[in-house]
Amino acid sequence: MGKQNFALLEKNRHLEEKIQVYFNFEATIDQMAKADETFLIHLYGGNPRTSACDLNHLHYTLFTQSETKARSTLARLPPTVDAA
Repeated sequence: MGKQNFALLEKNRHLEEKIQVYFNFEATIDQMAKADETFLIHLYGGNPRTSACDLNHLHYTLFTQSETKARSTLARLPPTVDAA
């Protein structure tokens, strides 16, 4: 876990609750996948509370924004849900 991830957790205390699912041995794969998606959306600057914002939508939005810039870096895009 990098410095950016720790800074994100310090800034958004409610995310700590979300990642507690990893320490729960009874957590389902779906619960872990949802926690992953929520964390990644926050990490890439999205707002997971809006119904229109899922990881795929955020990926598409950031992709279209990057295409308007002179120098775009595709490696900075968030993963899709299938890749996460």
